[in-house]
Amino acid sequence: MAMLQSCIDICSSFFRRRGTLKESNSSQLKRCLTAADLTFVGIGAMLGSGVYILPGEIAGEMAGPAAVLSFLIAGLVALLNGFCFLECAGQIPQTGAAYVYAYASLGELVAFLVGWNAIAARVMSLVYVAQGWSAYFDDVIGGHIRNFTIEFVLQGEEWDAPLLTNFPDFTAGVVILLGSIPVVWGVDIFVTGNTILVVLNMVVVALVFVVSMVYADLSLLTKHGFFPFGFSGVMKGAVAASVGFCGFEAIALSSEEAHNPSRGLPIGLINAFGVSFSAFIAATLSLTVLSDYKDIQPKSSFASAFGMIGVDWLRYIVSLGAISSMTGGILTHSYCLSRFVYPMSRDGLLPALLAKTNERTKTPIWATMFGTSLAVIFSVVMDFASVINVISLLYLTEFAVVCSAVVILRYSPRARSGYVSMDGRDEDTENGTSRDEMTEMNPHDQMVTESNALIDPQSNGSGTVTHGILDCLANAQFIPKPISFILRTIRRHPRRTVISSLGLHVMFGIVLVALLTYKMDAFKQLEGAVVFGIIVSGGVSVVACCPLLFVPQYDADISFKIPLMPWLPLVALLCDIILIFQLDGLAFVTILIWMCFGLLIYLLYGIKHSLAATKCEDSNLNGN
Repeated sequence: MAMLQSCIDICSSFFRRRGTLKESNSSQLKRCLTAADLTFVGIGAMLGSGVYILPGEIAGEMAGPAAVLSFLIAGLVALLNGFCFLECAGQIPQTGAAYVYAYASLGELVAFLVGWNAIAARVMSLVYVAQGWSAYFDDVIGGHIRNFTIEFVLQGEEWDAPLLTNFPDFTAGVVILLGSIPVVWGVDIFVTGNTILVVLNMVVVALVFVVSMVYADLSLLTKHGFFPFGFSGVMKGAVAASVGFCGFEAIALSSEEAHNPSRGLPIGLINAFGVSFSAFIAATLSLTVLSDYKDIQPKSSFASAFGMIGVDWLRYIVSLGAISSMTGGILTHSYCLSRFVYPMSRDGLLPALLAKTNERTKTPIWATMFGTSLAVIFSVVMDFASVINVISLLYLTEFAVVCSAVVILRYSPRARSGYVSMDGRDEDTENGTSRDEMTEMNPHDQMVTESNALIDPQSNGSGTVTHGILDCLANAQFIPKPISFILRTIRRHPRRTVISSLGLHVMFGIVLVALLTYKMDAFKQLEGAVVFGIIVSGGVSVVACCPLLFVPQYDADISFKIPLMPWLPLVALLCDIILIFQLDGLAFVTILIWMCFGLLIYLLYGIKHSLAATKCEDSNLNGN
């Protein structure tokens, strides 16, 4: 019996949630970022993620000249996901982004895994940007570093093993170490350096586009066909291109360090996205009209392309621009990595040492050092191409969680800061506040909340109005009893309704995408089982969302609201699933191993040291 109770306690710990509001003065980080700073942080993260790397990788090995379409698809999906991040950031203006959004909506276990995967994604992002930096620098000096390492370190024999690079890239490791120094010194120093690098990068990208149009050979776009790898190649390219646009999350991670998050975050994201999208399209088009896609060298594509057409002077300028761009990317990814480690440590899910901040610089030094050390190790030994697939899967699963979280948060009453114990009961949103949330408040706060709900019934957005409509429909004589029962259930258990609807939507959406991805030929031939499966899974996926139309939304005091809620986030979620299915099995195996390792850490350390567990123990002691 004791063992059964222990299992129940552990399982209940998985679903502990934290509140959605946080006191603005409680952060140990320095609030100093303006809307312009956030714009440059976003541009640095997105373009630094591969404006000189991804076009060559995608055009040369995945999509050919149609790589432009890959970036277009990835950009549109990223924009939809960006809207979801903006609304979540407006409700939870804290560093941690997807981690804290998942903690407030889906519970502690999901939040830990999201944060754990986010750490891996930023480590891998640092790896491939640093390796690209190393490749461009080595190309400028004639490949001496690569040749020296192979000859004297490996005794003339390159490495040949899955996931491993051809030779240990010590240069990439050194660059990551140096890039973490400005992040440790202070966020204002980091932003200043990043802004200078972004401006230099944009000048070079503009110059590359102008010169490439002068030397353009448009016949190269159709020499081997515009779709040499088919549309499947375009979709694989879109998955890889999503890595570049994923940098927009750096803006959401800066919420706790922004002067005015409600104003600065939307301005920063929209401006950064517009500039980065234009730069990716211009860079990809420039590369595909300069050289045959078969001749593109992914790691140093632009430098090699200008070298082949004899424009050597621009080759060195491009290398300078690439190095500055990727240096900015290393800075921003180091910043983002530390801003995931820090909140997880602050919540007790990772060692508390990593949450310590320097009193003078107000930066999480130990969190930065921890993330940097991991990135250095992987950058020296891991294969460049393998890294891109792993990063894509990590980012897309993270975005899918945020798309779900934004729906749950919109349909949940605003909670105060702190942690909410989930014991299996559902919310009673009679006055716009859940029972679980009310237990977190002291008696005075409970009285204030109840009084505010009575005085201002619209304080929770459309919640009160929708409750009234549900009550009228549920009690109407002309409504059949089964439907009336369903409406009363929705009214009584709104959170369970939202989560159940999302779960069914995701489950049957995965089945639908899997059938369309792997059984398309059978579908074209109108095979009965496949057609039936597609119709049923698609129909159930859509119908599962219908209960959301009857659940009240709590959208008051949200600085940025996604239009067409819940349909726009659900479309973004479906797009993420579609892109995930374009990845190979090795990426899934890699992530599964990483998640199992993370789950072990959570069960052995995080579940016991979580601040949520501490609060529950304190409340039990006070109750006794």
